[in-house]
This record gives sequence, structure tokens and C-alpha cells, in this order.
Amino acid sequence: MTVLEFQAASIAIDSIVVTDELSFRTAANRVALIGDWHAFHRYLLGRAELVAGRIVVAGQPALDALQTGRLALLFQAMPVPRGWTVARWLTLSCALTGATQRDAQRRALEVLARLEATPLATAKMHHLNAAQRIQVLCAGVLTTDPSVVLVDDILAGFDEVSRDRLAPIVAETIADRSVLLSAEGIPSAGALRDDVERCEELIVLEGGRLTLHGSPDAVFGSGPRYRVVVEAGWPPLHELWVARGVVVHGSGSESALLDGVIEVPAGVSVRDLLVDADRCAAVVSQVVPVVAPSADELHAVQDL
Repeated sequence: MTVLEFQAASIAIDSIVVTDELSFRTAANRVALIGDWHAFHRYLLGRAELVAGRIVVAGQPALDALQTGRLALLFQAMPVPRGWTVARWLTLSCALTGATQRDAQRRALEVLARLEATPLATAKMHHLNAAQRIQVLCAGVLTTDPSVVLVDDILAGFDEVSRDRLAPIVAETIADRSVLLSAEGIPSAGALRDDVERCEELIVLEGGRLTLHGSPDAVFGSGPRYRVVVEAGWPPLHELWVARGVVVHGSGSESALLDGVIEVPAGVSVRDLLVDADRCAAVVSQVVPVVAPSADELHAVQDL
């Protein structure tokens, strides 16, 4: 089954095309969407327009897949009706996929019981705390029982105790489904990086352009060039990377920050570079593979 396919798709936000004639196809069961996929997210949420081409999810046009329940969204900032009760929202979400009102109500209560969240049924959506909201969002996915889930870093910002409690709920929610994991950049550490590494394919989008589509080995193995953003601790990290033979095109070692392109020698992986960042407490916010940048592109990065 085709999990996700863009067919010369162009997406516009406020009449400005931000993703232009993008084409790719994946049938992998776990896919990491890395980079600026915000236009795709906004399109699915009804806040952007597909002005050309097609986007297919689970064999259907993307919006049809949402409507029929074959695709579900699991975003931390998912918009929900503030004044509705949890039970009402879950029931309507299920009913919109074609279930009868009675079946939708039954399904909603069953899922809440499964997640040990039955007391939340009568709570108003805007009264939920952050952890309860995650439970309810997961319940929304389970209620519609989709074949594909698009999920972001839904546990970002939670402390370790909360993450440990909520992670099994999220894992149960996406189990036995095709997963599209969306992340702004390749995370330097933590559970999200582990999730990205476990994906079968990585699809990297930068500036509305596809820069990589391949296996995680292309990123976590040795790779030629990466666009890197270091927000703090760049001078000591620069020394460690230079010692590994990394060539930096961008800010010099005297700058506190880096926004540039690095060339990585054979035998050095992105994991190695991120370990270095951890050693010197540098903050690496983005590591995005780039495909064979030209000399002009490298020169432009040097002028940043």
C-alpha cells in the first residue's frame, strides 16, 4: 500500500506557494518526515490550499483519507473545540468516519476505559491539563482506528516522569499502523531521535525542496554534507569536529553560533557528531542532509 505520495504537489499558504511541484512516494511502514513540513500539516488542518497536483495517503486523496478515518493526526497542538466535552469530541470524530451515533458513543467510551481515562469523559476540552490532553488526543486516534497516523514530537516539553507515563499510551496508539513521524530537524538526543532512527525511510524537505529520500543509514551512517544549526556552544564543538576531519562552511570558530554546511569524512556518522555536542554541552537544533550542494551554494552559505 502507498502510505504517502506527493504527485507534483504544490501547496499555498495565503496564496503564496511554499511547496512547489513536490513528488515522491513511499510504502514504508515507518517514515520520518524531517524539515519544514508545516505546509503539509496546515493543508491537512484546512489552513492551506493544494493548488496543483495530488497528495495521496493510504491510497486515497489525503483529505478523503482524513474524512474516512484512514488517516489520523496526532499533533500536540491539535486544534479541538474548546467548549466541548471529551466524550462529545470523541463521538463526533468517530461518527464523521461513517459510524452510527450509537456505535460512535460506544467506541468513545470503550477507548477511554482502555486508556484508564473514563473520568475525563465529561470534562471540557479546554479544562484538560497537558497530560490529559495527550491521553484524549490518543483516544481520538484509537476511536477512529486509522491505518496511517501522522504524529509530531507529541511529548516535547514534558518532564521525564510525565514522558515515562505517557510514552506507553502513545506507543499503543500508533502500534500496528503505518506511522509518519514529523520532526523539524534531526534531533540530537532523546526519545525522538531514537524514534527517527527506527524509521525505515527518511524524507527530508528544506525550503520546499526534497533534499533526501532514503534509509536512516544515509543520515546516521557516514554522510557527505549536512546543513547544521548550532545555537550555543559552537567554539568547543568546532574544535571537536575539526579534530574528526569535518570541514565547516559557515561561521568561523570565533562565532558562538553556526548556521552552515559541514562536510563529513568517511567513517564519521551524525551520531558521532551529536555525541561530541553532548560532550561540550552544545545546542544543535538542526542537522539536515543536503544533496550535493554546488560550489555556488557553499559560497552562499559562507556569506551567512
